[in-house]
Amino acid sequence: MIRLRAAFGISSAVFSLFCSDLFAQGCPGLGSVNLSLLAAPQPVISAAPYACNGQITLNAGGGYSAYSWSGGQSVSTITLTTDGIYSVTITGANACTGVSTFFADIPDVPVVSISGAGQICQGNSTVLQATTGFGAYVWSNGQTLQDITVSAAGNYEVTATDGFGCTAVDVFPVQVLPNPAPQISGPGSICAGGFATFSVPGSFNAYSWSNGETTASITVGVAGNYSVIVTAANFTGTPPFNLTVNSPVGNSIYIFGSNSGFLIKLEIIIML
Repeated sequence: MIRLRAAFGISSAVFSLFCSDLFAQGCPGLGSVNLSLLAAPQPVISAAPYACNGQITLNAGGGYSAYSWSGGQSVSTITLTTDGIYSVTITGANACTGVSTFFADIPDVPVVSISGAGQICQGNSTVLQATTGFGAYVWSNGQTLQDITVSAAGNYEVTATDGFGCTAVDVFPVQVLPNPAPQISGPGSICAGGFATFSVPGSFNAYSWSNGETTASITVGVAGNYSVIVTAANFTGTPPFNLTVNSPVGNSIYIFGSNSGFLIKLEIIIML
């Protein structure tokens, strides 16, 4: 038996064998064989467009008689759920084999979230911000920026699209709280040497009186104008709503205000 190997780059060759019969007449003989070198198949693995489902589909191509994937599959197309390097060995019709390798990188499932103030005071606004890193944003109010400014109550939804065309959705509720309407209670006048106690009925987070006190009520014995700024428990830190009520002794009440926030300022005048 004689083993023959074709040289690289040669597609066919003729091999000859010259021999003689040593046990007979010693006559020589000549034989030849034509050896053809078959080209090895060269498979190419391709990935189907990502379907935003956490999976990737690989295809080794058709026309081969057998497939053997590194994961044990024996079909031309496989579906993967894990990143990694995958290879396939295929067998052509001429029984020759070829190998191809593919690195599978499955995109992460997109997740978007909205941040912002869930409660705002009447007349104020809040900025809602969606997660960064997406290629496009569409809000339920029609805006297409990453950040939006809103002042009305409601549920705000954003749909974010990543570079693969996959989408993620989040909803953020915004509640508009009514502004507080406190009043100062106490006498409008006192006798000389007497004292007056002023208080603000209701429950508030903080008090700031014009004489520096920070309690819910104050006791004074000096004539003058006394005012208080209160902060409601649901105050969100946005610009204040200033309301001044001047209440001198008598029946006249004068009210001045500007709707720019949430703090309330009341003023009462004591005249001795």
